[in-house]
Amino acid sequence: MKAEAAGRGQVEYDRIIAAANAEVDTARQRAIDEASGRIGEIVFELVNTIVGRVVDESTHQDLIHEAVAALNAEATRGQ
Repeated sequence: MKAEAAGRGQVEYDRIIAAANAEVDTARQRAIDEASGRIGEIVFELVNTIVGRVVDESTHQDLIHEAVAALNAEATRGQ
């Protein structure tokens, strides 16, 4: 009886831990996605300020991709 209860307890523990890990992963990805969007806006504004002119769409996209890659690399190092 004790072994059966311990087995059920372990199964429940494993389920709770897996759910918590999935929730953390989802929250981390959501934060990265939100930050990526905001970084794109910031990069665009910064380039406009520094360069003093509007950049074309291709350059804007390149800058966003570079910033997102840097953010993802930073997030990976922080894990």
